[in-house]
Amino acid sequence: MQSGSYIHPSLTHEGFIHCSTREQLAGTIARYFSSVQELLILHLDLESFGRNLKWELSRDNELFPHIYSAIPLEAVKHVERFNH
Repeated sequence: MQSGSYIHPSLTHEGFIHCSTREQLAGTIARYFSSVQELLILHLDLESFGRNLKWELSRDNELFPHIYSAIPLEAVKHVERFNH
C-alpha cells in the first residue's frame, strides 16, 4: 500500500476538493472536462474522511461531496482511467 496524499489545487484556493458521486460523474465530466482526452477517476472510501467530508448544495440544487482535507492514498479504493 502506498503512503502519502493527493492535494488538488482547489483545496488551497477554495478550501476543499470537489467530488462527484457515480450518478453525478457524467454531468461533471460533460460540464468541466469535455476537452480533456483522458481522466483518472479516483474511487474513494468516503468513510475515511470523517468530518472532513461535507455534502453541500451545488449546481442544479444537488448535494455534492466536498473533502476539506488532502486525500490520503489509503482512501483511494480504485483508480479508473477514462477516455473520451
